[in-house]
Amino acid sequence: MLYWIFVAGAGMLGISIALNSLSDHATCTAAYVAAAAVIGFALASTQTLGQISWLAWVGLFGILSAIFTLTVAVGVQDRPAEAPKDGPFVSDYHIINDSGWSASISACSSLVFAFAGTPAVGSHLSKLNDRKANKLSSSSQSSPR
Repeated sequence: MLYWIFVAGAGMLGISIALNSLSDHATCTAAYVAAAAVIGFALASTQTLGQISWLAWVGLFGILSAIFTLTVAVGVQDRPAEAPKDGPFVSDYHIINDSGWSASISACSSLVFAFAGTPAVGSHLSKLNDRKANKLSSSSQSSPR
């Protein structure tokens, strides 16, 4: 249970950081965390995945548009903002870098933690065989019969 609390907290914190980086005003981070919690609770309270399948399409278009925007932005950029304005610019970009054990395992654990909520779906589906006993449950989904 504590693990799932940390997974939910990390998701809400990530959403609040993203919203803080997009805004220019002084809205408190706690307000963004509260908004993420309310939206997450509303989406997690559905009893069938069919009711929120449209959300996958929204996510797909959001991710694809972000990748396309980043690709175009990197392609048209002459040089980074921190690069010297005059003279030739030589990039120090490396495809494979020797970053050490701790930085490498930190990057791998971030990727694993990003998908940490996925295994929860199967266990919730197995617990929801009797729909009458589970009328309203947060973070539980079941397939229609």
